Amino acid sequence: MPNVLMLLTNGFEPDMRVYKQALHMTGKGLSVTVFCWDRQSRLPEEESIDGIQVRRCKIPAVYGTGFRQLPAFFHFLWVCMRYVSITKWDYLHCSDLDAMLIAFFCKKARIRKWIFDMHEFYDSGTLSKFKWLVNPLVTFLCSKATYVIFLNHLQLVYAKKCDRLKFIYLPNYPQWTKFANIRQTNHPKIRIAYIGVVRQFEALKVLLNECHPLSRHVEINIHGLGIATQALAELTAKIGFGTVTGQFDYENVGSLYANADVIFCMYDYDDHNASRAYATKLYEAIVARCPVIVQKGTVMADFVSKHNIGFCVDLRTPGSIAEEIYKCATDKSIIPRLVKNAEKIRHRFVWEKIVTNLDVIFEEGA
Repeated sequence: MPNVLMLLTNGFEPDMRVYKQALHMTGKGLSVTVFCWDRQSRLPEEESIDGIQVRRCKIPAVYGTGFRQLPAFFHFLWVCMRYVSITKWDYLHCSDLDAMLIAFFCKKARIRKWIFDMHEFYDSGTLSKFKWLVNPLVTFLCSKATYVIFLNHLQLVYAKKCDRLKFIYLPNYPQWTKFANIRQTNHPKIRIAYIGVVRQFEALKVLLNECHPLSRHVEINIHGLGIATQALAELTAKIGFGTVTGQFDYENVGSLYANADVIFCMYDYDDHNASRAYATKLYEAIVARCPVIVQKGTVMADFVSKHNIGFCVDLRTPGSIAEEIYKCATDKSIIPRLVKNAEKIRHRFVWEKIVTNLDVIFEEGA
């Protein structure tokens, strides 16, 4: 039985993209181990999740602190390289650039099959000031990997012509089994929900402030945990509007969509990465038949406009969100019309179909 070792720099609670790939691999008869970094030291050091073996390295660090995490990261890098060197594996799966660097500096990895799974772009956020260095580095690492998994066609900018055939398209579509039978429950108000990792304080603050005067018609629910959760909880308590529910079990994510009428799918408007990315919650909303709110000037806005499945607004224009929501409150036909449009395309965005793109990696044998 071939062994897959997956490297991950979060605690795997689980990380849904990695988890779904690992499930597919175990279903193909592979043995899968996830070696990951539990920065908060609050998860079991070892456990089995649906046949996936998880090993966690407990090195303290604080999410969202940028380069201040570097000493802890270098510690994890050393521990991880040692684990890779002494562990038996046939395929090394590296989630994102940091894990790929670990593989590159490990001699054993360079003579085996290694997979670079690009979860995002690498020239924005903390690394934006160093994109002159980061982008050539990513291209170089892609050329050294046996396969490269990408989720956005704009990431093909990292591919040399001679490497295109080893690039595997795998967008983070939702599992059909969790969303297929969702039907929105009835509610007198328009329920706008944010569902996911809560990092977007400024964007969610705009949503709350603009919808607060419409509280007779609207309610806001923010589901998830992240660096902005506490600040948003304090804000909602202060203004007396909106609910922050905190962490949720992804197994029950369908119920969150069933109790939502519109999904807030926006990021802070100065995030260059967000302008090029398709959020997982966009795909989830489509499969769940929920209209979405997205930021103008992004690839998601182009997509939403093309299929007429939501609202394209500008966070920098006061009243932009409130205007669209007030229209929905006064014209009850708007949201049902958008729901029907989502119904027409939902079958295109199913994980169980797209994940078979991975199979080419393992068909050749270890």
